Amino acid sequence: MDGRKDYRVEMDSVGAKDVPENVYYGVQSMRAAENFQITGLNMHPEIINSLAYIKKAAAITNCEIGLLEKKTAEAIVQACDEILEGRAPSDAVVMSWRGSEGGIAAAKLGHDVIMTPNSHFYFDYYQSPDADAEPFGIGGCVTIDKVYSFDPMADLTPGQQAHILGVQANLWTEYIASDDHLEYMLLPRLAALSEVQWCQPGVKDWVRFRDGFRMDRIYSQMGYVFAKHIFGIKGSYAVDPQKGAVVMTLTTQGDVPIHYTLDGSEPTAASPRYTGPVEIGKSARFRATALREGGENASYSREFAFSKSTGRPAVLNTKPNDSYTFEGASLLVDGYHSRPVFTSGAWLG
Repeated sequence: MDGRKDYRVEMDSVGAKDVPENVYYGVQSMRAAENFQITGLNMHPEIINSLAYIKKAAAITNCEIGLLEKKTAEAIVQACDEILEGRAPSDAVVMSWRGSEGGIAAAKLGHDVIMTPNSHFYFDYYQSPDADAEPFGIGGCVTIDKVYSFDPMADLTPGQQAHILGVQANLWTEYIASDDHLEYMLLPRLAALSEVQWCQPGVKDWVRFRDGFRMDRIYSQMGYVFAKHIFGIKGSYAVDPQKGAVVMTLTTQGDVPIHYTLDGSEPTAASPRYTGPVEIGKSARFRATALREGGENASYSREFAFSKSTGRPAVLNTKPNDSYTFEGASLLVDGYHSRPVFTSGAWLG
């Protein structure tokens, strides 16, 4: 110690660090700001206020039951009141966890921001909508292409973009059973996160990333366990009310032939080859396989149970929650019965 009074020492899992005495943020926010010196952003005022109310209430309660010193509690309450009154310190670093809207609003207010939205960067969420084929987890779904699609600079002017310090992913381990499980949840989504962080907008392209992906060779050489969804078949479907049908579209890595069936049987090279969107007009179990030479074949399946409403026009009289709108009214008439994972994109609420 050198006797200075202008800093305090805080500890985290990395170790001790000097934090300026007159700031409200702590060691983790300081490390994040130092490690992500790239650009800039701000959070939605309502989210900021909600967090401030919660923090203030927690400080008061913990002080009353003796778990927090009065001086510390008063400082937290003062900071929360300043935020609620619109007087957040200009040096407050905002981490946008629950979506990206808060981070965007914070950057517009002039705060430095770290974008870490659960919608794109919670790596404890399943890597595939087919949760039954995944290691047991907390729920949710964040595919590798969804990670890659995130734009931390969206809806911001160049000046506001300067407040985005970077991005961060989170892997909460309540449901992580082993080191192999942890590696599986990280890889290769971590590679997609890296491109979001460091790839220039003019170069960032999902098809380039997907078709040129070779990180699996490094993972295998290092003995890491990793997910292989990037080599699989990506299926999407949409309702065509004019035809009373569901239209299936498929993509996969590289120029690999895809064959499909509609009766639930295993596709082979003799099955119809996918050359464009497939119209499904009655109940069917759609299965597709990408036949890779010298590699592991990728499969995709989706079962559709048609009723009188399937493939028909649908209109919502009540607007859904923005967080659970997904494809809108068509989800109610697409014939697909999803398992109960409300963040999978197959539910409306």
